[in-house]
Amino acid sequence: MKEYWEKEDRFRGVGHPVVKTFVAQRIEFLRRHINFASVGRVLDVGCGNGISAYYLQNLFTVTGLDNSKTLLHKNPCKNRVAGSAYDLPFKDSYFDLAYAWEVLHHLDNPLQAVAEMKRVSRRYLVLIEPNRNNIAQFLFALLSPEHRLVFQYSRRFLDELVNTLGLHIIYTGTIGWIFPNLTPLPFLPILSRLPFETRWGISNVVICKK
Repeated sequence: MKEYWEKEDRFRGVGHPVVKTFVAQRIEFLRRHINFASVGRVLDVGCGNGISAYYLQNLFTVTGLDNSKTLLHKNPCKNRVAGSAYDLPFKDSYFDLAYAWEVLHHLDNPLQAVAEMKRVSRRYLVLIEPNRNNIAQFLFALLSPEHRLVFQYSRRFLDELVNTLGLHIIYTGTIGWIFPNLTPLPFLPILSRLPFETRWGISNVVICKK
């Protein structure tokens, strides 16, 4: 799997209009469910080329972690660390919030990764994974072996994952219509006006706290 990401060159940059809208929607969504005033340090697990951390660093002190040197090289964020989600190189409760956007379905042991996120966060965790009930996500997982684990990521699966670790769920649901790297630009005005929280959206999300 690591070799797949080292060769990956399909990602739009942080300045692309689709990316900007995608991230802005998610930030406003998180603002409705998390007290941003209580958050200082943030960890982006599986930060990739930095599309989320780039915009969140305007609000918080964000550290991005990824095991792909190729993607980290393209990441424009200030704080970038090479490392594994299974063994986060940070001390306990160092961050106020740890999040992973569409990362867990690439891991063989998501429970271990979330346990590490719990360890390094003193307050919030946010997990966002592809919604297998979205037809586009279903087809993508069907055609791409690297995304095959999407089929297990129901909302119930995410809820059970955090419940196993004794985390308190603040919100669980399904969100969004925009694929940051795939949505054609002409479709952006239409998709950005659709209800953001919807059972048929592209991603399942759980927001929880310790």
